Amino acid sequence: MAALAIWLAAPAAGLPPLFAGGAAELDPELKLERSRRLGPFHVQPYFRVKQAGYDDNIFLENDKRQGAFTATLGPGMKAVLLAGRRAAVLVADDLDYVYFANTPELNHFNNALRAKLDLFLGRFLLYADTRYESSRERLNAEVDFRVRHSVVGQAVGVKGQFGSRLNAGMQLGRQDFSFGSAANTEELAGGGTERLAQFEALRALERVESEASAFVAYRVLRKTSVGIEVSEGRAEFADPQSQRDARSRRTYFTMSFSPSAFLTGSVRLGRLRQEAEERPGGHFAGAVGEASLGCRVSSRSHARLRYGRNVVFSVQSDNLYFINEGWRASYANAISDRWSVDLEHGQDTVDYPTPMALPSGSGTAVRSDRITINALAGLFRVQPGTRVGLRLEQWNRASTFGLEEARRYMLSSFVEYNY
Repeated sequence: MAALAIWLAAPAAGLPPLFAGGAAELDPELKLERSRRLGPFHVQPYFRVKQAGYDDNIFLENDKRQGAFTATLGPGMKAVLLAGRRAAVLVADDLDYVYFANTPELNHFNNALRAKLDLFLGRFLLYADTRYESSRERLNAEVDFRVRHSVVGQAVGVKGQFGSRLNAGMQLGRQDFSFGSAANTEELAGGGTERLAQFEALRALERVESEASAFVAYRVLRKTSVGIEVSEGRAEFADPQSQRDARSRRTYFTMSFSPSAFLTGSVRLGRLRQEAEERPGGHFAGAVGEASLGCRVSSRSHARLRYGRNVVFSVQSDNLYFINEGWRASYANAISDRWSVDLEHGQDTVDYPTPMALPSGSGTAVRSDRITINALAGLFRVQPGTRVGLRLEQWNRASTFGLEEARRYMLSSFVEYNY
């Protein structure tokens, strides 16, 4: 549901051959295909309006349903500065303003800022990457209210390309997760003591995650590569009394393929072993990862299937984590040269390994949520690079904890414009 995107400068001839070719193979983010020149920079500026429409349940509460017109809009830019033939600096910023009619306490800004330095030394790439993200969107499938949260991340690494088929690399990274104060989150004030208690539980997730990772990939065919990724990580929580500190080890098999114009896909599936350092029963060992498969059914239609499974730290005091697994199936059909229809169906499950106290106080039970998403969108291509449309989405959550069940419908306009 992206929306109005306006390029703000005249097209440039593109990046110099070194950066458009070999160097961009080591860092694909340097491929600014629609870049513009602004002094020494190659830039991609835009302005977007997205998710402009009506949401009939903005708080995800069935007993106190409240709807509102909402829109998200703001500017963004990605810029690359080339320092001779040995270095490049990438800077990107994405700023959104989220507006809710009749509920001004929900209005907020989101911002994602990033800076990256690349140094090219023959067949090797050395890089340093830093990110800052601040958002008041819902944190994940477990948290229904919006609270300010931020992530500050740094990473340094090296990548190498050996011949035309083999590449490898390693990285050291760190991420700092923090949350805003309840005093600055008006939505919490209307939720009473229960909502404030939920917020304090969320603050227990403030932590620092550090990770060391390495990968190797081999191109077996022109458009088919296979590889292995391994990583070791640790999560250290701000509250030492929470007994949440954990260590993790991940191993992934990776594959990307596009054997023909009709089929394309990617796989990143493996095993995670996570061990709580102090809490009994906080261990996990199992499959994680994501995969996608796209297929051109006919000259006018395309189908795509996506799958993901991950382990996420939980706000529930009885559970260190929950397992989030889901899939999406979509089908796009061009009715004519200008009209197309998109269909989407998917499900997410949120499973907790340890029984929790029932909201009624009558005992304990294992909580499991199932979220179903259905969407229908109609799009009209006004001219090349310009599309308008309308999307209707149904979101429904069923839960073994009845009070957590919710349903909402959202009708959104869709406008996209590129020079």
